[in-house]
Amino acid sequence: MSESVMIIEYDYENDILFFYDDNNYKYEFSEHLDKSVVMDFNKNKLPIGLEILNASKLFKTKKFHLKSINNGHLNIVVSEEKIEISLSLSTKIHNKPTPMNLINVNSDNNLDIPNIKTEVAVATA
Repeated sequence: MSESVMIIEYDYENDILFFYDDNNYKYEFSEHLDKSVVMDFNKNKLPIGLEILNASKLFKTKKFHLKSINNGHLNIVVSEEKIEISLSLSTKIHNKPTPMNLINVNSDNNLDIPNIKTEVAVATA
């Protein structure tokens, strides 16, 4: 299992969370895994970024809480059949670290993405 750190940014106006590897972001294409999760890939079909649309609704929180995310944990597992993502985040509410709801996404691997298992720490920019 590979481990790395991704940067997280929040677009308050559009309610989108962005996760990306600032050192390795050679974008080639995106794939909608469901109606709210988009994964970005490089030319080798390896995941390099993630977008969470309507993030406040998915995390069942107010948009301004997403502006103060402390850290998080992202797991990506790709098999021949599926792409599985689990994401947990922590934000500050009333100056206390507060865990947010866990998001789990499962999608068919229709693009023949290579098998990988990645565990990623998430940090604010």
